[in-house]
Amino acid sequence: MINKQVFGTIFIFISSLVILSCDMSLPKGIVFDKERFDMEWAAWEAQGLENYSMLQEYGYSSSAYYRPYSHPSYTEGVEAFIIVQDNAIIQKEILYLDGKTKQDMKKSPDYTPAVLDEIQTVSAIYSSVNSFYQDIIDGYLREEGYLLIKITYDQKLHYPKHIRISLVEDDVIGGGPSDRKTEIIRSISEIKPLSFPAEE
Repeated sequence: MINKQVFGTIFIFISSLVILSCDMSLPKGIVFDKERFDMEWAAWEAQGLENYSMLQEYGYSSSAYYRPYSHPSYTEGVEAFIIVQDNAIIQKEILYLDGKTKQDMKKSPDYTPAVLDEIQTVSAIYSSVNSFYQDIIDGYLREEGYLLIKITYDQKLHYPKHIRISLVEDDVIGGGPSDRKTEIIRSISEIKPLSFPAEE
């Protein structure tokens, strides 16, 4: 289990990346091993593992920088233990939720933070990353932008153990030049295959 201190370290890391990228000349284009990604995704689906439990963490940071000033806009994160049956989540136990979201939930018991939707099955995560990449190559990324998708895979079960997505876009907001920076961090661990009684 990732405790609050470790999860806080993840967000410090994300913030550091955003701050550093503001002061350095970033490369342009897309950095992503799509061939390896497709191979690992196919291997995951081919083994037919649809019943399992796992720990999953998700962190998101988005900032807009109006040169020469910086204005961080939003950061959120969640950690959960989930049980998957027939490739669908049937149980979700939230282990950590960022403080701002917790306050919102206390004020409004019916409020369901969107970040909880980011806790997904492995198949859904693969599909989500692929859709994000397709949106970029279909023209969403401006000519001056930069995308990095870096993934570490489990060699035995072929799920993505760690995903880092960094997106930087040049834009014009409010009549002035700006940079939009987005960081997404995902981690998956402790996947355990499960068996369920057959339905009568």
